[in-house]
Amino acid sequence: ADISYSDFFKTVRSLSGSKATLIKAPKFIAKLFALIQWVQFIITRKEPFATLKGIKPIFCNKTFSSNKAIGQLGYRLTPLEEGLQQTIHFLKTQNHVS
Repeated sequence: ADISYSDFFKTVRSLSGSKATLIKAPKFIAKLFALIQWVQFIITRKEPFATLKGIKPIFCNKTFSSNKAIGQLGYRLTPLEEGLQQTIHFLKTQNHVS
């Protein structure tokens, strides 16, 4: 099933207990922010929160299909919420997120 970017992150936020919010910004603002982060990295060697490469996919509207894997390999999809719960649990146990 298709899910919007906004709904995806609402689901992640709900399952993870995060209070983070999405900030809607024009593409040029996001790119400017990433550029500022890069300059900050050059000066301080502090890892950037956002990069130009990381910003690009946010503004793409792509849809992917599992039909070929299902039809030819018998692949079974994990329901979205279940997969997200497993991923969040893994990331928390590996101390990648709090």
